[in-house]
Amino acid sequence: MKSFYLEFSDYNFVGSGVNICITRFIGITKGNEGGHLAHLGGALFGFLWGMNLGKGNDLASFFQPVQDFFKKKLVKKSPLKVAHKQRLSDEEWNLTKKRSKLELMKYWIKFHVQGY
Repeated sequence: MKSFYLEFSDYNFVGSGVNICITRFIGITKGNEGGHLAHLGGALFGFLWGMNLGKGNDLASFFQPVQDFFKKKLVKKSPLKVAHKQRLSDEEWNLTKKRSKLELMKYWIKFHVQGY
């Protein structure tokens, strides 16, 4: 039979979980009963989920389609924008390239002469 104890560096997770459940159960009569019961229900679900996950069954797999549904509804996709540009001829391309190079040289000369 498998042991229910998961040890991580000499720390007993199951023992601490049982301790928390016992203190929550005792605390039910001391106010905030709904909160204590909610934590006990969460602990029970977590325990059952962990045990079944070890066997290969994921109890939370039902949540994935719900999560995907809301993800599609909440995340808006930006519309695709296509820009159609006319291709430049070789002469126009060379002229554009020459102008940008001259403009860059103008700034380099200004920087060289004035220092800023």
